[in-house]
Amino acid sequence: MLFKKITAVLLVFALLFLISACGDKETDVTTTDYAESTTDYWYSYYTEPPTDYLTETETEPPLDNQSCEVSGHAWKAATCKDPRTCRKCGITEGGIGDHSWKAATCKAPKTCSVCGTTTGGTGDHSWKAATCTTPKKCSVCGTTTGSTLEHNYADATCTAAKKCRTCGATTGAALGHDYSQATCSVPATCSRCKATTGKTLEHTWNSDECGANKKCTVCGKVDDKAQRHNMAPATCKDPPKCRVCGYTEGKVGDHTYAAATCTAPQTCTVCKKTQGAALGHKWTTVTKCGDKPKCERCNAEGEAKAHDFAAATCTSPKKCKICNVTEGAALGHSYPANGGKCSRCESVSTTVPPEQPPEQPPDPDDD
Repeated sequence: MLFKKITAVLLVFALLFLISACGDKETDVTTTDYAESTTDYWYSYYTEPPTDYLTETETEPPLDNQSCEVSGHAWKAATCKDPRTCRKCGITEGGIGDHSWKAATCKAPKTCSVCGTTTGGTGDHSWKAATCTTPKKCSVCGTTTGSTLEHNYADATCTAAKKCRTCGATTGAALGHDYSQATCSVPATCSRCKATTGKTLEHTWNSDECGANKKCTVCGKVDDKAQRHNMAPATCKDPPKCRVCGYTEGKVGDHTYAAATCTAPQTCTVCKKTQGAALGHKWTTVTKCGDKPKCERCNAEGEAKAHDFAAATCTSPKKCKICNVTEGAALGHSYPANGGKCSRCESVSTTVPPEQPPEQPPDPDDD
């Protein structure tokens, strides 16, 4: 390395000597400036590590329009196929690089990503642990081995079925709440999750004497306010009466009559006393024989309407006034024996009666 540096310095001085011997002032200045820049570049190249080339994984920047003598080489890192190479001028330096190995897998041995060279055999499978839905599986080639695991179920709760902690699958049903009986201090409460439903109950007081303190037989609470009479309203049978102790005061009340119906008169709801009369049915009008009338008040059905026959006459049978149906036969005329008018319709007979034989005197022997 030192020999190269000394050689480069000597070459520079020799170049400067030749330029000074030419005698061209303007050219001398320009050439001297170029020589100085060139000397600085080569000196820095041999005294400092190169930083203007790319590694394998870096992206190549765009090239400038300047020559390598002005802006320096744009080195591309050496690979297992090529030495370090300038992207501008193509000059190379040093030998080829090492292989860029990709680790072996279960499908391919250790392989160079640049030239494709392989070494050794294939690697081991890259196993992903088995779950309750898939067996042990290689993430590279998809090969499986063994079997799936059992589900890891969390216990069922009041509101949710058993659920696998791994895959979320469920089985069975939720347990449902196991509620205790509500009391006067707490509502119905689930023995498992402590959820509550409904409201607390009323206290169950043990005192049946008005004027005495009350005590709840369930929770033991004492009501230190004396109980007052709880008076029920008067009825037609009883005066106002305390629901707790039976104390009464005042007079009996009036009857409480329910309205009359088609079949019942006004009736007291307490003592069942009646007054007035039933309303009777209010039938609808029936226009067809055989139809049943209905009550407009209670919707009861009456008997089917019967035929309303007009009496038979000498010339026509019985006939329904509603539907015109007939029954039986006409009566026929009732003429006297010697002719004349019909005794029912007063029509006159046009038929001459036959001649009657003369009456014979009685026979004396008949006596």
